[in-house]
Amino acid sequence: IEVGGVTIRDHERFESLTFSEVLAHSSNVGAIKVGQRLGKSLYYDYISGFGFGNLAKIDLPGETPGMIRRPKEWSALSLASLSIGQEISVSPLQMLVATSAIANGGIMVRPYVAKSIISADGKVVRENAPIQVRRVISEATARTLTTVLKGVVTEGTGKAAAVEGFDVAGKTGTSQKLDPTTHRYSRHKVVASFVGFVPADQPRLAIIVIIDDPSVLRWGGSIAAPTFREIARESLKHLKVAPVTQERPRLAEGIHSASFRLN
Repeated sequence: IEVGGVTIRDHERFESLTFSEVLAHSSNVGAIKVGQRLGKSLYYDYISGFGFGNLAKIDLPGETPGMIRRPKEWSALSLASLSIGQEISVSPLQMLVATSAIANGGIMVRPYVAKSIISADGKVVRENAPIQVRRVISEATARTLTTVLKGVVTEGTGKAAAVEGFDVAGKTGTSQKLDPTTHRYSRHKVVASFVGFVPADQPRLAIIVIIDDPSVLRWGGSIAAPTFREIARESLKHLKVAPVTQERPRLAEGIHSASFRLN
């Protein structure tokens, strides 16, 4: 697809794709077409609504809001670039919070690290609990998007993130790094990632794996997704979450309540 005089290609050739297939196969062209249909204003509203460009206000110092410019500062190429994850800077925490909003039925929840702070004499100085920040998408949309993200793992680029006995919802990422010498996106240096939640229809864990500048396997689905699988599998065992069996069927009614857990 050509946008603003620049030709943007997919990592492989596709024919017609549904929206679900665009995410499952990480189609740049498909993502750009979706962004164009949304338009600048609505696209920016969703980006900021999911928390990008803003502090999550976690109980740790040094948090960054990342970087996202307002639409009036965008070029003719910006909407297309943002649709494939460029011209924006986000932290792993922000990505995890946004993903957890989908897992929580469309409601963003403020994360925390310490459940409580207790002084030397045993007094509780501070207690933390999940705080609902706002609704970013409807519950119905969250259920639909969960189904789409499950397809990324069963049919698309995230197959290596599959955990036996559980449905996983997630998304692979392979982001070009900025070359400090040329000030352009590098053709060789990337950040590979996978973010997701499990069990998909009754979430207990939201996990993000970031591999900065991998030297061998460059794709998020090749190196970050398997790491996600191993962490998720052992964490589910630790939490004593039983896999799906005939006695414990998959939920069909979506997410009614879910806790946010940062691991």
